[in-house]
Amino acid sequence: MFNRFKVCRFLLGPEIQILEIIFRIPGGEQTVHLTRWILMRKTQEEPKLLDLRFRDSLAEVEELYFEEGYLKLNGSGGAFIEKFNSAQHHLQLGEIKCINPELLHKVGYLLEEEA
Repeated sequence: MFNRFKVCRFLLGPEIQILEIIFRIPGGEQTVHLTRWILMRKTQEEPKLLDLRFRDSLAEVEELYFEEGYLKLNGSGGAFIEKFNSAQHHLQLGEIKCINPELLHKVGYLLEEEA
C-alpha cells in the first residue's frame, strides 16, 4: 500500500501537520498520479484530505486555496489559515524521514478509501 504514495512535503506546527502526497492509482494501460494534501490535527486521530480549489505559484511563494482554508508557502515553511474559524497555524518544513510511521499508515488507509 505504501509504495503507492510518496510524501513530497511535510509541514508541521504546534497543532497541525500537513503532508503533500503524490498518489499512484494503477490503471490498465496507464498509471494515474494524483497530488493530495492531507491535514492531521494533533488533537484528532484521523487525517483528513484537503480539497484543493486553486493553486498559484510565483518564484518564491506558493499559495494554495482549499475548501478548508488557505496555505501560503515559501522555502522554509508557511502558514495555514482555516476558513471556518480563521485560526492561523505557522508551519515549518520538516524532514520527511521524521514523519511518524503511524501517521503514514493512516494516510495509506485514507488514500485506499479514496481510490
